[in-house]
Amino acid sequence: MRLVFMGTPDFAIPSLKRLIQSRHAVVGVVTIPDKPKGRGRRLSASPVKIFALEHDLKVLTPERLEDESFVDALKELSPDLIVVVAFRILPEVIFSLPPLGTINLHASLLPKYRGAAPINWAIMNGETKTGLTTFYIKKKVDTGDIILQREIEIYPEENFGQLHDRMAELGAEVLLQTVDLIEKGEAKAFRQDEALATPAPKITPEHCQIDWSREAVQIKNQIRGLAPSPGAFTQFRGKILKIF
Repeated sequence: MRLVFMGTPDFAIPSLKRLIQSRHAVVGVVTIPDKPKGRGRRLSASPVKIFALEHDLKVLTPERLEDESFVDALKELSPDLIVVVAFRILPEVIFSLPPLGTINLHASLLPKYRGAAPINWAIMNGETKTGLTTFYIKKKVDTGDIILQREIEIYPEENFGQLHDRMAELGAEVLLQTVDLIEKGEAKAFRQDEALATPAPKITPEHCQIDWSREAVQIKNQIRGLAPSPGAFTQFRGKILKIF
């Protein structure tokens, strides 16, 4: 099949790599525009863009996903399917474009932990299991019909960074399996149970500050869920201490 891949961070790279190595054709990669970083504010490309260019893939970096020029560029690529891993919210004009639809890989067992930080929140909330979900994208974020799920264990001492890297690799396997099922016409999607939905909002500084009145296990889980980045912190003798 002809695939367009959309993603931004390191988490998406194993999935893109697996698709490149498959029998499918990745005809284009969409990621965010270069952004200024560091003290010098020099423009820096996303990890997905860097990887895609290293593998001679066509890269699109639209400022606005609704722009007619970007929509036209996507149409020219004629994708059978759009594959999304850790990207922006897509407008309907984009996710409805391919004949086989648009799918997303999400790092939780949906409908649990819908949102931007599912791995962090699963650890912070003391979960012992999480998982990976592929689903068809629709208007409301992370609510589409589920295609595949794989449950995985969260190890007692595992932190966010360790689980993130493990899930990125496992997610690539689940994603390719999903793409293969869609190609064969064997993908049997089912609706999410809204009664089981829980949020996983973007991590803010308020989520990172340690409240020492909480139970010890809750503090431990908070530290694990925020390590190595952005890091749980406390104040001590007038200074901020990050705790990993």
